[in-house]
Amino acid sequence: MRSHLGARMARHVLVLALCVLALTTFPSSGLTQDAHPSSEAAESTACKLAEQLYSEGKFQQAAEKYTAALKVKSDFEPAQAGLARALKASGNTDEALKTITAAVNARPNSALLLHTLGDIQFRRGDMGEAEQAYRTALQIDPKDVGAYVGLAHLYRAFSLYGHAYAATKRAHELDPKDPEVQLLWLDTLPRAERLPAIKSYLAGPHAGTPSQRAELGEYVQYLEKTKDMPASCTPVIARERADIKLETVHELGPVDAPHIFGYGLEVKLNDHTQLLQLDTGASGILISRKTAQHARLQRISDISLGGIGDKGEKSGYLAIADRVKIGDLEFRNCLVTVSDKGIAEESDGLVGSDIFASYLVDIDIPQKLIRLAPLPQRPGDPQPVLTLDSDSGVENTPGYEALNGTAAKPPQDRYVAPEMSGWTPFFRFGHMVLVPTRLNNSPPLLFLVDTGAFRNTISTKAARATAKVQVNTRLEVEGVSGKVEDVYRTENVTLGFGRFQQPNMNAVTIDLSHISDDVGTEISGMLGFDLLRILEIKIDYRDGLVDFLYRDRHGVTHSDGAGTVSR
Repeated sequence: MRSHLGARMARHVLVLALCVLALTTFPSSGLTQDAHPSSEAAESTACKLAEQLYSEGKFQQAAEKYTAALKVKSDFEPAQAGLARALKASGNTDEALKTITAAVNARPNSALLLHTLGDIQFRRGDMGEAEQAYRTALQIDPKDVGAYVGLAHLYRAFSLYGHAYAATKRAHELDPKDPEVQLLWLDTLPRAERLPAIKSYLAGPHAGTPSQRAELGEYVQYLEKTKDMPASCTPVIARERADIKLETVHELGPVDAPHIFGYGLEVKLNDHTQLLQLDTGASGILISRKTAQHARLQRISDISLGGIGDKGEKSGYLAIADRVKIGDLEFRNCLVTVSDKGIAEESDGLVGSDIFASYLVDIDIPQKLIRLAPLPQRPGDPQPVLTLDSDSGVENTPGYEALNGTAAKPPQDRYVAPEMSGWTPFFRFGHMVLVPTRLNNSPPLLFLVDTGAFRNTISTKAARATAKVQVNTRLEVEGVSGKVEDVYRTENVTLGFGRFQQPNMNAVTIDLSHISDDVGTEISGMLGFDLLRILEIKIDYRDGLVDFLYRDRHGVTHSDGAGTVSR
């Protein structure tokens, strides 16, 4: 269960309505019962079968049925769009792009095909091209709901929340019963209205795939158990600034020359202090069941957990800590995620840096320190409320928090303060900070900033397209979802991100497609601790901005990207 559930799930649903529209578009042929059905009826029947298979999560079989419909009528637009979506959902984004591009070239004035092209490009991480496709679709048909839905997803990921909300509202005005629109609209509702709205959606005819229904079911359970509970993670004493010491978590080698693999924070849950690894690739507080039992946390509801690894999702549950203390910060009634299995060998769990999202977060790994400061104040806005976002991986919808307040106001686009004009905009998917990164001479790819991964990681897809991949049987990679079976190695690559460029890097290469499928866009790699440990990382989660600073061996700080990072 992760943040902005509706936004994550919605991109899988629209295909289910396409063939229904097609069936109402083509009139009855008037043929007798003994006659052969018309080509329109045949293609619509095949399309309906494909819809059913898609709703059951059988994406490859759905693609075959859409292909059958296209054999009857090769330019049947609902089947062309459905085939591209089914190919995307089954992991074949290259073939999906090829299919939908050919359809658009043949019918460049089809809003349906154009917004489907945008969806495929969005999944591939080609955000600029996706926006162009959505906007072109709206030029052709200003009432194309799918284009508004696509723009809502894209703008939210880029912290343009005002634009995203406007697109969501327009889609809702045009077709409030559209399944995708319903899912997006859930995130705009105040918490008190969300539970009945989700139940109503799940009772409808197009309630998504089995995994989506299961995820929404977990969220319903959570909302039912917490509807009468006090507000989550309220400060005991409000502090605008804090300096929190980073502690060594993973350390190998001799005492006189240790090799540090990670840093963490001492987090006090009720009366028990835990050392949790700081992980910019994780969300909230994640601990083992044993740790939760020692801290006597109050169990709330069941969830499923997933991440790196080939063993699938793990079971877990959500719990409440009466008190959470990190450094000088102390909060009450905070949500904690608990895994039924162990998480990390040398720590008691993980703490995501997004837990501090109401602050300007400065992770200074060389100085072993996290500095928290107020976010830059938007002109005309009151000073933001400083909280601990312990439920960021479950309930919060980034950018839409103001809609849940007593003085609700529309979401706002990112604000770039003058002193932050040189920072790098990133794409935010829940807790994930995805930074445009060049791999050798590639176009910009999306890499996750991940202090919880020791090694830099490149997806097999990106590595094979831009570098030489070697089999390496000695490397072992393990994450929340267990051990990765097929591990490769890519050597002597150049990574360019922010204002820096790092040549001669070696990277672990693994399949990241299941992570990309879950997030909804292509994650081509991860910037790991081995590289990030020499940098100071400043993150503005509210506005989707990140800055990387480097101090050379003489203590001089570099932020202009002049030259290469020395390691």
